[in-house]
Amino acid sequence: MALRNPAFVFHDKEALATSYFRLFDELYETYNNTETRILLAPCWAHGASEAFLRRVRDKADERGGVMIHMHLLQSPVQKAYRLRRHGKPTVFWLDDLGLVERNVVYGHAIHVTEPEIELMGRRKVSITSHPSCSFHMRNGITPVVPLRASGVNVAMGLDDKTINDDEDAVMELRMMHKLHRLHTFDLATPALSAYEALEIATLNGGKQPVLRTSSVRWLPA
Repeated sequence: MALRNPAFVFHDKEALATSYFRLFDELYETYNNTETRILLAPCWAHGASEAFLRRVRDKADERGGVMIHMHLLQSPVQKAYRLRRHGKPTVFWLDDLGLVERNVVYGHAIHVTEPEIELMGRRKVSITSHPSCSFHMRNGITPVVPLRASGVNVAMGLDDKTINDDEDAVMELRMMHKLHRLHTFDLATPALSAYEALEIATLNGGKQPVLRTSSVRWLPA
């Protein structure tokens, strides 16, 4: 039995995009409240068209700046793809689309350049770092210390790939701390402290205005 050639499978991309935003609106109007946040989440920057990402930006603005989350520069292949396709680093391409803003959260952001980090810091974006996932996928290590130094809000994520496959957030917190205690070999900057790692795993996840639901704060002993 001959298999159908995938090249002849037709997808109505416009209809798919329209159904995505229709579903978002339904979920937002039904469930978004002070305890539950419905956000826009295009899967990854490199797998979405410019037209779709512009619609994401417009929808976020329409809903008063709702949060946008997407995976970004998780692998060196993604970095090379965007450079080849548009002749500029990915974060600068996203900036052209209005997607380097305070209400944007990037997952991973491993292969960002220094100019990209500087831009992200100026725009006060957030990123989620996933140490165990990075090890599982052999993608590299998110430059957490330079990102924090530039003003980027760094939070912790699990991404369904914790080191022991058990969704253990405490173990992931330990991974975060151990992994980033040394980010240079010249020892010119302080290591990531245990308190800073705890801040990443707790408080920083709620620093986004669209996610903030309480005034709880951790204080050093």
